[in-house]
Amino acid sequence: MKQVLLVLPFSLVLVLLIQLIPVRINLFFVRENKDDYFSLGLSTFFSLLRYKMEVPVIKQETPLDLTMETEIKSRGKLMREQQRKFSLRDLEWQKIKAQIDWFKKNKQILSLLFNFLRRATVVEKLNLDLCFSLEDAFLTGMAAGLIWSFAGILAVPAQKCLRLKNQPQLSVMPDFSGKMDLKLRLEADLSLRLGHLTVGGLLFFLTKLRGGK
Repeated sequence: MKQVLLVLPFSLVLVLLIQLIPVRINLFFVRENKDDYFSLGLSTFFSLLRYKMEVPVIKQETPLDLTMETEIKSRGKLMREQQRKFSLRDLEWQKIKAQIDWFKKNKQILSLLFNFLRRATVVEKLNLDLCFSLEDAFLTGMAAGLIWSFAGILAVPAQKCLRLKNQPQLSVMPDFSGKMDLKLRLEADLSLRLGHLTVGGLLFFLTKLRGGK
């Protein structure tokens, strides 16, 4: 019993120190016309643990069918690769309704969880590059002006809602070639502590105690 009491304070200190370890999240999205690429990177324990999920291909076979290929990597090695097909015709609307009811039932806890993680997360980098072209050069110029105006309107609430470490970078490049084209590149680096995820997991666990799944 005495040995347990002697080890317990050191164990508690070690657990608290582990909760202070930073977790970094990298989001990367590219869209060129109909081709999409999305990757989600996660690193912690000073980059000793690194995971990366890639969704390199999203194919639209029909207006209602999508095929997604996913790769999960750890330290550059492929861990799992899977392919899934989605179709609006195969959706189970009863399960969707049950999921919506679950969100309504647990909206207070979910809102608390979202606000907690939002305040705990630091946005270290947020870059957005947009290059587009419409069939008419005049419409392309008008669209570029509207995008800049819309970005200016959103700048103030975004700074209040997010913890920004650096100023977000926005680049809008209109192409007056007259050919329909769209290129979008989004990159974001986020950071928070392991303890924030632990508390978030406990809050989410409360939904199961209230009958959630």
